[in-house]
Amino acid sequence: VDVIVDAAFADQDANVKQSACLLLGQCAEFLRPEIMEHHATILPLIIESMYNPLPRVHERACYAAVAYCEHLGCQILAPRLIHGEITLLLRIDEEEIAPHLDKMMTRLLELLSTSSSRDVQEMAISTISAVAASADRKILPYAAVRYHYVPGMEVG
Repeated sequence: VDVIVDAAFADQDANVKQSACLLLGQCAEFLRPEIMEHHATILPLIIESMYNPLPRVHERACYAAVAYCEHLGCQILAPRLIHGEITLLLRIDEEEIAPHLDKMMTRLLELLSTSSSRDVQEMAISTISAVAASADRKILPYAAVRYHYVPGMEVG
């Protein structure tokens, strides 16, 4: 996995970076828990892709970040029978997102406030939500930020 990921993100072509982000998002959704073992390598690459000059790469990087945040640290606590179906109860470990939180939130807020693409802004909001859910109480320092660039949205 590391060889493919490193090669894809080292390539300067925007289409390759966009595809690499899409691949990582899909891996986070469908190759867990194995792919999550690589989060320390993968999350910085996703964040780096958020700095690419092209909005379509921003969108895919946000998608990959959402997928990782939603599945990062998921551990099966116990299977439960709910309405006739077996459901797995999961726990998110906020310690895994913590080292990346400052850089990720800084860039997401930049994208939200400066991107001319509404799609990028929407993905940034979705990503902030996923990061907040994963980070639990570690997101609190960012809660004081006023989202003055999103009409009707204010925190703090």
